[in-house]
Amino acid sequence: MALRAFNIELAQIRDRINNTDQAKFRFQFWRDAVNSLFEPNLRHRGTPIERELSESTVGLKLSKYHFNQLIDARQRHFNECAFDSLRAAQIYAEETNVPIHYLICEAYGELCGYPCFPPYFRCIS
Repeated sequence: MALRAFNIELAQIRDRINNTDQAKFRFQFWRDAVNSLFEPNLRHRGTPIERELSESTVGLKLSKYHFNQLIDARQRHFNECAFDSLRAAQIYAEETNVPIHYLICEAYGELCGYPCFPPYFRCIS
């Protein structure tokens, strides 16, 4: 549930903020929050979503890579209102949906005791 809330929070940046500089700060805020999940020395758990992510990812081997891919994709497509082609819409859908599904797959795989991906496919965080 926390992973989906994180995804929604990133998606809403586009709807809530129309200034590119403010959006950059918001995306950086979430990058810092993700970094704090993987580095115990950093404390950055001020929002409910950060706390939920922190609590729900304890013991799970989620890839930092997929979190960052999602943030990067949302930031890359921040100013796009319409797509020039079907291919552009497909790229947007892949870049903004695949990372969250990989994270969910990793979480369920770890919780159920099954690896989500073969060892050669797993990203290093």
